[in-house]
Amino acid sequence: MANHFRAVSLFCLYLQCLIIQASFYSSNSGVVDLNSVTLAKTIKTHPVVLVEFYTPGCGHCQQLKPSYLQLPKLLKDIAVVAAFDVSGNDKNGEIQRKYKLTGFPTIKLFLGPKTIIDYSGNRQADDMAGFVKRFFPSKVEHLTASTLQSFLDIPDMPKALLVGPTRVIPFFVQSLSVTLLKRLRFGHLLSSEKESVLKVGVTKFPSLIAFRTGEANPITFDKDLADTVAVKSFLNSVSLPPDISSLSIFNISDNSCLRKYCMDSGAQVCVLGLNPGAGGSVALAALDEASTSIPNRQWYSFGWIDARKQASFSGSFGVIPDAFKIVIWFHRKMKYVVYTGSMDADSITKYISSAVTGKFPPSTLEAEPKLDGDSINCPPTPVKQQKQKKMSKPISFNTRLNDNNFDKLVLKSKSIWMVVFARDNCGYCQQLAPHWAKAADSLQGAIQFGTIKDSPIKFQKYSITGVPTVMLFHPDKTKPVPCNERTKAGLWKFATGFLPNDVPVLKTVAAAQKWANSSDLPKFVLISKKSSAPVVLRSLALEYTGVAKVAAVSFSNQALKAWSVNVTAPCFLAFPKGFTGNGAPTVYNNSDVSFQALNRFFSTFVGPSAPSAKARAVSKPIDASSESAPSESTPGSCSATTSQCSVSESAGGFPKDQSANDMDEQIPRDQSAINKDEL
Repeated sequence: MANHFRAVSLFCLYLQCLIIQASFYSSNSGVVDLNSVTLAKTIKTHPVVLVEFYTPGCGHCQQLKPSYLQLPKLLKDIAVVAAFDVSGNDKNGEIQRKYKLTGFPTIKLFLGPKTIIDYSGNRQADDMAGFVKRFFPSKVEHLTASTLQSFLDIPDMPKALLVGPTRVIPFFVQSLSVTLLKRLRFGHLLSSEKESVLKVGVTKFPSLIAFRTGEANPITFDKDLADTVAVKSFLNSVSLPPDISSLSIFNISDNSCLRKYCMDSGAQVCVLGLNPGAGGSVALAALDEASTSIPNRQWYSFGWIDARKQASFSGSFGVIPDAFKIVIWFHRKMKYVVYTGSMDADSITKYISSAVTGKFPPSTLEAEPKLDGDSINCPPTPVKQQKQKKMSKPISFNTRLNDNNFDKLVLKSKSIWMVVFARDNCGYCQQLAPHWAKAADSLQGAIQFGTIKDSPIKFQKYSITGVPTVMLFHPDKTKPVPCNERTKAGLWKFATGFLPNDVPVLKTVAAAQKWANSSDLPKFVLISKKSSAPVVLRSLALEYTGVAKVAAVSFSNQALKAWSVNVTAPCFLAFPKGFTGNGAPTVYNNSDVSFQALNRFFSTFVGPSAPSAKARAVSKPIDASSESAPSESTPGSCSATTSQCSVSESAGGFPKDQSANDMDEQIPRDQSAINKDEL
C-alpha cells in the first residue's frame, strides 16, 4: 500500500510540475489560466472577469506580471482574475480577431459575454483593481420606506436584505447580487430608515436577513459578515435552486459520454459530481463554478452523473448516493480521491489542487467503472474527410538567410535586399513577421527580403544589439541603411525609395525609335499609358545595369503601330542585341508581371551576362504563419542575446496612433509590382 501511495504521489507531483512549467502564471498564483474553451465559459458563468491577453516572450507582459499577481487578492470575491496565452491558445488568430487585440499585454474587463471594457490606465495593481470596482455591475436595490414593501411583495422569488448605516456595500455582496440574479433579489436599506428597520425586525447594524419564497418571517445571518464563504453559503441556502440545464459541465448519462468527456478527452483528471437529486443542485452549481476558476483548466474534465440511476457506478468509488459527492478520478492510474469539505466553489477548487499534488492518499479501483445502460447519447464526433485539392506550391518571397548563404545572396548581388535580424522566441520579431511577409509578397522579388536569426557572426559584423533590426542593403553593400518601419506600407515605401528613378519615359514615337536603335545592348520596354515607371521596371533596370537597357513608353497605340505589334497595352517588348529597326520586337505574352517572371523573360535575350534568375529565387522559403502573431505592439525591441525586451525608438515599432492593419492598405495602387492592370 505504501508503494502504491508513493507511486501515485510521484505521479501527482510530476503532473503538477507539468502544469507549472506550462503556465506563465503558476497554479497557486490565483490567476486563472484560460484557453479558448474556458475563456468562453468563464465570461459566460461569472459576472465580472478581468483577462490579460499576453505572450510569454513579450517583455511588457513580463513587466506587468508582478502587479497582475497582486490582483487575485485585491479582487477576491469581486472578480475572476484570468490570463490568456495568445501564442499558445490562439494559433489561427480567431481570439485576436474576435476581441480586436492590437498589442500585448492587453487587459479587458468582461461584464458578461457582451459587455467588454478595455483597460488603458496605469499598470499598477491598485489602479487596475480600482478600474474593476468602478465598472462593477451591482444588482443591489437601494430601498426606502416607500419602496420596501413592493420589494418584499415580489412573488415567487426569495429576497435578501442588507441593513447598514452607510450606502457603502461590500463588493463581494455586489458580486453575489449578480451571480444569484435569477435566484435571489438583493436589497439594501439604510439603518436611518427607522420605521422600515423596525418593520423587518433588525436591531443591530449591519445585518443581513433573507426571506424564503412565500414566507413573511425573515431568517437572520448570525455570523460575521466579513466571512465571505459563510455569507455565500447562507444566500445559496435561501435562493432558488440553480437551473441544471444552464451549467457548463457535462451531464454524463451513459458510457459513451463517460468515454467522450473523460477517458478520451485528453484530460489527466476527471472530476465527477455524483448527484442524488434532491438538494444536489446547489452543490452542482458550486462544482460548475469551480470548473471555470480552477487553475490550468485544460488538465481536468468536469461532469456530473445522476447517482440515483447509477448506484453501481457510485459504489465503485465506495460512495453511497445519499448526498452529493465529488470524486477526483485519476483515470489513467485507476486511482481516486473522494472530496470531503463544504460545498462551495473556493473549497472545492483548493481541495482538487491539493489532491493533484498528492496531499491526500488516493484509493485504488479494482476495475474500470462503467455506467449502466447500453444507450449511445454521446457518439464520437465524426471526422470529416476533406477532399484533397490540387494546389500549386505556395511561393514565399522571404528568404531564410544564414552564415553560409548571406554573402552570396545579399552582398554579391545587384539586387536591393531588405534584411531583418531576428531571434527565436522574440515577441517583437513575431509581431513584425506578418507585415514583413506581406511587404515581401506584395513586391514579389522586385526587392529581395530575407531573415537571418541567431547569427553571432553577422550580428557582430553589423553591430546588432536589439532584435528585430531591419537593414537595407542597396547596390553599395558596404553601407547598409537601418530601417525603423514596422508595417507593410512603411516597409514597402522605404524599400522602393532606393530603386533608381532614372528609367527613361519616352513620350514620342521618334524618341522611342531612336532609343530602340541606339546601342548594341538588348533593350526592354513597357508600353502603357502611365507617365512614370512602375516599381517592377525600376527593379529590372537596376538588375540589368550594364548588360541591357530598360525604358517605358507612355503613349501606347502609336508605339505599337510603329513597331508593327498587334497587341494591346500594357505589354512588354524585347529588342534583341543589334536591333536596327528592321523586324518586330518580341512580345511578352504572359499575364504574370511579377519580377520573377519578367526576369526569366529578360534573361533569355541577354545571354551569359544575364543575372542568374536562380539567384533571385527564394532559397529556403519561410512559413510566415509559423513565426507570426497577427497583432501590433508598442515601440520596442528584444535583446539580441536574451529574452528580455526593452523600449527603443531606434528599433522601431508600430505608430502609437495608427495600427499596422490600417497602414496595410496605403500602398499606392499605381506603384504595384504585381498587377498588370496597374502597369
